Amino acid sequence: MNKTIKKSLILVCLLLISICFGGIRALVVGANYYGEFLSIDLIENHTNYTNMDISNYPYAEVEETPFPGDYNCHFYTFFSSVEYRMNNITIPGYYFFYNPEVFITNNLYVQTDRYNAEIIVYYNSNGEITHTGRVIQAFDGTSNGICNDANLVMVRSKWDNALIVSHRGDCCPYAGWPYGNGGSVKYFAYNHAHNIQISGTNMHNKKCIGSDYCKLDIDVPHDIDCVSVNNLTHMSYCQYSGCSYQTIDSHLFDYQQYNESTHKKYCTSCNYSIYESHNWSQLNDILFVCDDCAQRARFIPIIHDGINPIDLLNNQSIILYNGNYYLIVLDN
Repeated sequence: MNKTIKKSLILVCLLLISICFGGIRALVVGANYYGEFLSIDLIENHTNYTNMDISNYPYAEVEETPFPGDYNCHFYTFFSSVEYRMNNITIPGYYFFYNPEVFITNNLYVQTDRYNAEIIVYYNSNGEITHTGRVIQAFDGTSNGICNDANLVMVRSKWDNALIVSHRGDCCPYAGWPYGNGGSVKYFAYNHAHNIQISGTNMHNKKCIGSDYCKLDIDVPHDIDCVSVNNLTHMSYCQYSGCSYQTIDSHLFDYQQYNESTHKKYCTSCNYSIYESHNWSQLNDILFVCDDCAQRARFIPIIHDGINPIDLLNNQSIILYNGNYYLIVLDN
């Protein structure tokens, strides 16, 4: 066998090994992520570049032009984002990914509204997926009728086999801009447990730090409860798990009638309470009012000749006021 034939055979073998191992690599990566083989094809021909004219799309801007034919929109939308979540694992090679349904039918992604969306999926009138992208912003407003409310989101997606474009959701070839194509869109978010970080003073901020793609970031009021510290103050604290907000505040007192001689003084925020004597003030000859609890009562004078005053005062309905004994009759 001459040297030329040997070289040719060696080159063919190397090419086959490269293709096989490249394809196996893609399938193994897919299997490791999802427990099933995904349809990811190794593309060896990198020259299939279509120079798409985006001048017909006024709400679109090219962000980057990667090496032509690197990957399609679905790989950019799903696989690279999951790759990022998996500790920035790099997947070498050039891949087209053709079955995005695997992400949205196996509970890896869940359907949501545009405000919480990470992914937008475009469907044609037959319900077939035609395009996918990443939602980067959502707006309030009114739908223009093209692909549901797609005009109320900004999307970053891979167009054709080269361009990565930031565009309004309705302003792309896959939505039939500018007239629409009878298609629709749905929104999805990665299905993960939130890892909530709490911060703030007057309110606390709940922000998910479990994923760079999770959009949970809201301010909510503290869930305040109190515990008494002493007869003047209590500690107010937020009951929400993970929130460390607390402060020392003065009691907020109110009063509750107890009997003729006393009322209950209690804090409206915590469990502190104490029983105190009424603080009577005279309104007229027989009518009195407690300056603290506003209880009214009639004071009926008692003639106590021959009666031990101590015995009189053991009766809670009798009071010594300005040197005279009175029977208290509450005025309800």
